[in-house]
Amino acid sequence: MKKVFNFDFFQRIGKTFMVIISLLPAAGLLLGIGTTLQSPYLIEYLPFLDSGFWKTISDLMKGAGKAIFGNLGVLFAIGIAGSWTGGKAAASLSALVGYLVMHTVIGIVLGITPENVSEPGRVLELGIPTLQIGVFGGIIIGFVAAVLYEKYHDFKMPEMLSFFGGSRFVPIITAGYSIIIALILAFVWPHVQDGIYALGAALSGENTPPLYMFIYGLVERALIPFGLHHIFYIPIRFSEVGGTYTTLAGSVVSGDTAMYMAQLADKQVNDAVEITAGRFMAGKFPFVLFGLPAVALAMYHMAKPKNKKAVAGLLLTAAGTAFFTGITEPLEFTFLFVAPLLYVFHTLMAGLSFMLMYVLDVNVGYAGGSGIIDFILFGILPGVGEPWWYVIIVGLAMAVVYYVVFRWAIKKWDLLTPGRGDEDSNRLYTRKDYEEKTNRKSDESVVNQKAYEVLAALGGKENINNLDACITRLRVGVKNKGAVNKEKLKALGASGVLEVGNGVQAIFGPTSDTLKNQILDIMNQETNEYKEESTISFVAPLSGKVVALEEVPDEVFSQKMMGDGIAVQPTSGDVYSPVDGEIVDVFPTKHAITLRSDEGAELLIHLGLETVNLKGEGFEIKVSPRDKIKKGDLIAQFAIDQIGQKGYNTITPIILLNGDQFKIDHSSYPSSVVGGKDVLIKAQKG
Repeated sequence: MKKVFNFDFFQRIGKTFMVIISLLPAAGLLLGIGTTLQSPYLIEYLPFLDSGFWKTISDLMKGAGKAIFGNLGVLFAIGIAGSWTGGKAAASLSALVGYLVMHTVIGIVLGITPENVSEPGRVLELGIPTLQIGVFGGIIIGFVAAVLYEKYHDFKMPEMLSFFGGSRFVPIITAGYSIIIALILAFVWPHVQDGIYALGAALSGENTPPLYMFIYGLVERALIPFGLHHIFYIPIRFSEVGGTYTTLAGSVVSGDTAMYMAQLADKQVNDAVEITAGRFMAGKFPFVLFGLPAVALAMYHMAKPKNKKAVAGLLLTAAGTAFFTGITEPLEFTFLFVAPLLYVFHTLMAGLSFMLMYVLDVNVGYAGGSGIIDFILFGILPGVGEPWWYVIIVGLAMAVVYYVVFRWAIKKWDLLTPGRGDEDSNRLYTRKDYEEKTNRKSDESVVNQKAYEVLAALGGKENINNLDACITRLRVGVKNKGAVNKEKLKALGASGVLEVGNGVQAIFGPTSDTLKNQILDIMNQETNEYKEESTISFVAPLSGKVVALEEVPDEVFSQKMMGDGIAVQPTSGDVYSPVDGEIVDVFPTKHAITLRSDEGAELLIHLGLETVNLKGEGFEIKVSPRDKIKKGDLIAQFAIDQIGQKGYNTITPIILLNGDQFKIDHSSYPSSVVGGKDVLIKAQKG
C-alpha cells in the first residue's frame, strides 16, 4: 500500500497553502495603498489627498484589505478543502459548514458570549463568540473536510434517503466531525494556546536573540528547492506563533503579516503606536532587491563571450522578476542545479540579512512579494519613521559580497553557470531563443504546442501520477523519473528541473500555473477520447460457474434494481480485483466491496445473498478504502463452506453501479472462470 506521509504529501500541503497565500498580494495592495493615501508624509507633498473624497477612498481600500486579513481562518478552511480535492465545491462548502459549527459549539461549551468575548484568548469569528484559534482552526477543518469528501462523495444512502447521498452527504458528515473537533478543542486549545503565546513571545518579543532570526532566514531559503517553505513560514506569518497585536479598535490580529498591516494603519491614526511586526519579512528585501540581481550580473560577466547574448535575456528576466515582484525562484534555480555550494552560501546570506534587519530595528513588511513595489508601498511611502534606508545600505553591501563570491567561485571551480558550458548541455534558452530555434511564433497555438511538448518531456500522460503548480514551478508526481527529459524541459523554458521525492519540479516561472492548466486540459481531452473508444474488460473476481444476473434468486439483483451485471457461483473463497483502480468502500459487515476502475467504472461485489446477517463472520477483507489495486490482486476471502452450512447462498453478484456511463456486453461470456485470470465480462463507455 502507498505510504501516506511521504514527500509528495508534504509538497501537496504546501501547494494547498498557496491557494490562500496568492490572495494576499491583492489584499495587501488594497490595504497598503489605502494606508499610504492618508500618510502625513505623502499628504505633505500632495495636499489634495487631505480631503473627504480621498479619505473615503482610503477607508474603502483599507476595509477591503482588512476583510481578507481579518478572515484568514475561514479562507484557509475553504481554500484547503477545495484545493486538496481538485476544486470540488462540495468540499469547500463542507469546510465552511464545519468551520461555523466548530466555532459555534466551542462558544456554547465554554459559555463565551458577546459580553465576555473581550477576555484574553477569546474573539468574535464571523460574528460567533469563540476561542481565538486563528488559522489553525481553518487548517484543521480544511483538511478534515477534504478527507471526508474523498471518502464520502459517492456514499450511497437507502433509497428513501438517496437525495442526501453522494456529495450532499459530505457537509452533513463534516458537521458531525466538527462537533467532535470542537469538543476536543474547547478543552485542549487553551493549553495549546498558552504554549503558542510563549513561543510567540520568544520569537516576536523585545528580547528575541538575533540568532533566531538568522536561523529563520536560513531555513526559509533552504526549503525553497523542496517547495516546503510555505509550511515553515505560515505559522509565523499568519498565526499566534508570530505574535499578537490588539488594534486601536480593540480587535486582535495574529501573525507577523497581519500585525504589520494593522500597526501600519494604526500608526497613521496615532503616532504613539510602535511598529514591532515585520521582522520575519524585512530580511528578504536586501538579498532580493540587491543580492540576487548582483548574482545575475556576476553570472553574465563570467559567461563565455559567444554565449553572453544568449544568456543576457534569461538572466535579466530572472533578476527583474526578483527585483520587481519578489519572486526569486527562477534566478535561484538557475544556479542551484549547477552550483549547489553557491546555494548554501545564499542561504547563509539570507540568514544574515534577516539578522541584520532585526539588529538594526528595521520593520518593513510586504503582502505578496518582497520586490521593489512592496518596498516602496509598505516601507517608504507610509512615512511612519521606520529606518527603511538601512535596507538599501545593507542591500548594496550584500550585492558587492554576492557579486565577488559568485564571480570568484565560478572562476575558481569552473562552475557551469549559464553561458559557460557547451551550447547543447548548459545553455538555458529564453522564449525568443526557443521560438527562433523551432521557427515558431508566440501566438495561442504556440502556447498550446508548448504544453504538448512539456507533457511529452515529462514522459507523457502515462508517466504522470499528479500535476500541480505554485507561483513559479510545475510540481509533477511521476511513475518513472528516468522517463523525464530534463534537457528538453530546459529548452522549453524551464530554468531548472529538480528531482524531489517521487517526482520532479520544473521551474517555468510565473507562467507555471497557466502551463499546468493547459497540460491538464490536454490530458483530460485525451482521456475522454480514449474512454469513448475503449472497451473495458473485467477479470473474474472469483473462480466458479458464471450465472446470468436474471437467474440470481434475489429480486433486488435479478430485476437489476441496483444495476446491470453478472454473477459467479464460487468454488473457492478467494476474491480478486477485477480491474485496475481503487477501493471505494468496504461494508462494515465485510460482505460487500465497492471499487472503481481507472476508467471510472464502479463495481459492487456482493459476497453471497443475505450474508449481511452474518455480521462479518466468515469474511476476511485484505484492503481498505482508497487503496490502489491491480487486476488479480487478492482483496478478500470468505469461507464458502462454512457460510453454505449456515444456510446462505454464496452466489456472488457483480454489479455495474454506474450503468448510465458504461454498458455491459451480454453477447457472450464464459460458462466458468478462474478468479483473477479469466475475463468475465466487457463493458463499453457510452
